[in-house]
Amino acid sequence: MKLMIKLAESNDCAAISRLAGETFCLACPENCDKTEMENYIAVHLSENAFRQMLDSNNLVIIAKQQNGIAGMMVLIPSEESLPEIASVPAMQVQKLYVSTDYHGVGVASELINRMVELTREHGYRKAWLTVFSGNKRAIRFYEKMGFITIGTTEFHMGNEVHLDNLMALDII
Repeated sequence: MKLMIKLAESNDCAAISRLAGETFCLACPENCDKTEMENYIAVHLSENAFRQMLDSNNLVIIAKQQNGIAGMMVLIPSEESLPEIASVPAMQVQKLYVSTDYHGVGVASELINRMVELTREHGYRKAWLTVFSGNKRAIRFYEKMGFITIGTTEFHMGNEVHLDNLMALDII
């Protein structure tokens, strides 16, 4: 499988939105309110939402292959940081979604490797993310990539509140 990891462009937003909408449910608790999830997807993972991300200082990265987009990631470079990571500037991995057709074949690893490169390019020595505490598969993946759990935080999806692990990675 030949992947091209690149910055997304405006014409990628519809495909990114479809991918995010199709895979977001995998990151949610099985018993979450489906209406709340659909509302979240409609607002935060819409084509327009991704266009707005491209217009900000966010970095939207895609993993493309000949049949389309296999995965995507949204990074937020920030001079502000979390107390849990010693208040140093860090790169936030805000979103990371991989099509179920490409689970287990290295797409997410390639995206994380690109994140590490971009984090270094921005002069940061740390990256962080949050992941639903019940998403054991994702947590194992992030641990394999070197992230460690440093705390917990709440994720608000409409009227629901879910516990997320806060994970960080030292960039050497």
